[in-house]
Order: sequence, then C-alpha cells, then structure tokens
Amino acid sequence: MSATVDLRACMGCGLCADLCPYEAIRMEERRPHISAERCKSCGLCVSSCPACALDLVACSRATVRKGVWRAAISSGKPRCLVFACDGCGQAALVRELRRAGLRNVRLVRVPCIARVDPLEVAEALAAGVNMVVVVGCEPGTCEHGDAVLHAEFRLELAKSMLEEAGLKDVLFTMRCTPSTVLDVLRAIAEMVQTRKGINS
Repeated sequence: MSATVDLRACMGCGLCADLCPYEAIRMEERRPHISAERCKSCGLCVSSCPACALDLVACSRATVRKGVWRAAISSGKPRCLVFACDGCGQAALVRELRRAGLRNVRLVRVPCIARVDPLEVAEALAAGVNMVVVVGCEPGTCEHGDAVLHAEFRLELAKSMLEEAGLKDVLFTMRCTPSTVLDVLRAIAEMVQTRKGINS
C-alpha cells in the first residue's frame, strides 16, 4: 500500500517530493501526487510532513498513537517504547520480549525507521514513557537505504535537542538482524534495568 495524502491538510511545501528516495511523489499545482507503483511505503514522507498530511495504511498515525498510549499506561516502570522495523527481525523480537516477561516494554512495528516521527517520540515522552528505543537494520541490509540515512540523522538531531532540554538517556537507536535479536533484547533489558536503578 502506498502513502496517502490529505489534500485539505497539505500546505503544498513539496518536502515530501524532495525527500522521497523512490521519486514516487511529484508536485502539481502545489499538491503531491503519489505513484502507487513507485512508492515502497518506507514512511519517510509521513514522518517528515510538517502538516501531518501524509499517512500509511500499513502503519498509520492512529496505529502508532495507540502504541504510544499503551506504552504510557503500561504497568511497571520504567516504561519503554520500542519502534522496530520489519526488516530487523521484529517478529522474533516481539516473541523474545514476551518470553522475557518485560511487561513495561511495548513495541510498535514500523516498515522502516524512516517512519519514526520525532514528534511521536516527543509525544511518547510527554505521555509518560520513560525511554524510547528505535531498532533498525544493520548498515547495507535495509531495502530503504537513503531513507534510513535521513532517518538516522534526524533521530540523532532529536536526541541532541532532548539532551539540551535536560532529557538525557531517553532516546536510543540500535541495530538488529534476525540473528542478533537476543543480543538486542539483552541490551534493552539492561537499559531498562539501569533506568530503573536511576529512578528508584
């Protein structure tokens, strides 16, 4: 499913067309037109739109918001929200999280970390989530190469801005493949335990 656009909300800035790594968006009379054939549903346009006019059916803003809400009200602290992309072994990560009994860790599936909107990270932290972990593919293994590079730069910028605001150690990025799921799980568990010690 390709990205969709709400033309009533669109400002016609053209940022989505400029950023799309697949050239799937063209602007006509300051309105974006999305090619279903070219769009690979990486989500970069959705997470970059300043007017929140773009969305993905497979990973909608409403779905992500629901995941944020579930993390914010989860029992046990610290509350941890994990964004995990489809290509990093997230299905196995879900299974291992359940097996480990980490009830205070909630996972939101995204097609690519390019779909992770820094505004959604901020919303999660404002809602009561104590830490956000973004888990993506190893370098060179992601099918959305250029989109991932942009996303990683943006997440690092968001992390720096949060630290300047006094919010240190609340946003983390990690690499994962199906073969390293257990290592990532252990790292997340250690971060949660460290944060628990700080908050106690």
